[in-house]
Amino acid sequence: MSIYYFSLDATGNADGSSEANAYDGTSTVTLPDGASGVCTLRNVILELESGDKLRVKKSSTKIPFVNSETQATRSTDGPTDFVDGATKYGRVEIIGYGETFGDEIRPNVDMGGYTWRFHRRSGLIENINFIECTYGGEPIRIAKNATISKCGIYRESGNGACVGVTESGTVDRCEIVNPVNPVTTGNYAHGIRVYSDGPATVSNCYVQCSNGGHGIYVSRNGINRASICGNIINVNLDEDGAGNGVGDGVYVEDAGYIQYLINNNIIIRANVGINLAASSTDFRSWNAVSDNILALCAKAIDGSPNFNAPTFAGDTASGAPPTSTNNIFYANTANSYLNQELNPTYLTSDPFVSVVNKDFSIKDASLSEFGNAKSFTQPGASGDTTTSNALVPLRRFTVTTSGSLSLASNQVGDVVTVSGKSFQKISNSPIVWNVI
Repeated sequence: MSIYYFSLDATGNADGSSEANAYDGTSTVTLPDGASGVCTLRNVILELESGDKLRVKKSSTKIPFVNSETQATRSTDGPTDFVDGATKYGRVEIIGYGETFGDEIRPNVDMGGYTWRFHRRSGLIENINFIECTYGGEPIRIAKNATISKCGIYRESGNGACVGVTESGTVDRCEIVNPVNPVTTGNYAHGIRVYSDGPATVSNCYVQCSNGGHGIYVSRNGINRASICGNIINVNLDEDGAGNGVGDGVYVEDAGYIQYLINNNIIIRANVGINLAASSTDFRSWNAVSDNILALCAKAIDGSPNFNAPTFAGDTASGAPPTSTNNIFYANTANSYLNQELNPTYLTSDPFVSVVNKDFSIKDASLSEFGNAKSFTQPGASGDTTTSNALVPLRRFTVTTSGSLSLASNQVGDVVTVSGKSFQKISNSPIVWNVI
């Protein structure tokens, strides 16, 4: 396994061996696999061997990606770095930084009209801003259990989603912004498109779509699985007067055939916050929706009537309807259509510090149902700037306990109260206390 460096501002011999001698994007040198070539960012990434790490320094100018790439998995890729004879094993990592590695300042990579399909198994892309994306599909696609984390993906034009997730890919702690006026049918021009035939994960992201794009679009691809947790999904923002209200927060294309978990998300301004669509009424896959805050939506949770079935004696569809629990609703024209909506909370006042300024911190500490959510302020996903509350999963309830209980000192029959709960000792051997 080797560590390489990339910097457009490097002035050394451009062999990638150190920050001073980083690949400079223009020199013809020996690439990581031993071949000779121009050390553009795309070429260096393409030739990384299993276990190699590439550290990309922020340059004084944006870094051109130069060309499209599909980076296929290799048999030696995996989560563990080791060497067997002359063969290296491990995961490929491409991580950006500013002045010092690990400072979480992001270099800017100009994707232009190109796409990067990162299929290196267990690979990692971290801490990079992908800007000026114009490719008609997804400029970034993650697959083969690879992860993109703490990155920004910003579309400039074109009809594609910002990120595609397939084959068990993960998108975590990213900021994704798509301001493009979308095709209003199909799965185009949204924030994230999930079409995985394995378990895909979208977690702790800030997803923003304008002019009617869906935040997260989950396509049917066989019976695939998706976990959508801890995200802030902010849709239907108006860009240049072209805004409209057709964008959904999470759109599940065929919820009867997709196994999904949608929880702990904040969804704002959606046409439908969580849309459980279905192309047929013959199948229901058990799924779960829970602990989301849905605010300012036309409909908070809506979808196929099939997911409230059986509602008549002749219903022969297989599977069970989804469960929906502990969701929080504020100022929606309609809340949940699901008959199985358990323990909902309906707020009567705006819980957020400032929706307009994209600060989704909880402003009222007296709203106890939010627990620690009121502490949602930390650096966001935009690298050199701060987006309040952009990347923290929702934690709803908190319990504070005080007092102590000595398990051995009391006699059988004694009652002790700790934090308002009473305990009675019922046995010395073995020691047993019972809650009363």
